[in-house]
Amino acid sequence: MEKIKILIIEDSTLFRALYDEILYDDVFEKKFAENGEDGLILYQEWKPDIILLDMVLPIMSGYSVLKEIRTKLKDISTTIIVQTTVP
Repeated sequence: MEKIKILIIEDSTLFRALYDEILYDDVFEKKFAENGEDGLILYQEWKPDIILLDMVLPIMSGYSVLKEIRTKLKDISTTIIVQTTVP
């Protein structure tokens, strides 16, 4: 069975570790980015099936990453799950 490619763009070390633990290795092939700019580069190089995207990121916000993928790169097929921990 082919694994689902998931890109986690998250600046929190704690949340990256949590996602790494709860997203099972036998189902998901995972890559991580700590900021929006690195996440966008990984997205373009790797073409994941799913992106788990934090909205509050250093260097480039999650909103900017989302806008770049959907508008400039015209990708409407990659599933993007947006999350944040800002109250």
